[in-house]
Amino acid sequence: STNINLLSNSNFEHILNGQEPSTSIQTNQDNIFPWITTAANEKIEIWRNGNLDVPSYSGNYFAALNAAGGPKLFQTFVADQNHTGLQKVKLSFARRAQFSNSDQIKVSIEQNGSTLDDQTLSSNPNSWDYETVELHPFLLAGNSELVFESIPPGSGTGQPAVADNPYVTGEKGN
Repeated sequence: STNINLLSNSNFEHILNGQEPSTSIQTNQDNIFPWITTAANEKIEIWRNGNLDVPSYSGNYFAALNAAGGPKLFQTFVADQNHTGLQKVKLSFARRAQFSNSDQIKVSIEQNGSTLDDQTLSSNPNSWDYETVELHPFLLAGNSELVFESIPPGSGTGQPAVADNPYVTGEKGN
């Protein structure tokens, strides 16, 4: 079987226009293409490995969710453009709280404004957790979106969670 990564810039390593941070940066979403934010200012916050003593899960950079005023960070992908033979689709990603055990991250797969699958997970501020979820390929016809959202603790305030190394992979048979 063959695994195919369906996302681009899945490690947040390709930062355009000289915007690579020495610690962290809030930069226009165009510099982290093809990631998009719902923040009104269209900025995505990227942290460098070791910023505030938080190591990256993989590579030099990772995304801080909700830090730039936007509740969602997402990327559009096509699971099976030709609808020919994806046997499995898996979503994998690393997640971590920045400062509090009560920080949560919601990850979902959406299509045409409807949520096909979602999970809200508590995060640990002391280490990364790596999740893998198997999705149903027949649900993913056409464009789909991988969406990350930081869910603050009960009061609606709190520190954002961080995400790294997201992959959506499709497995084809021989």
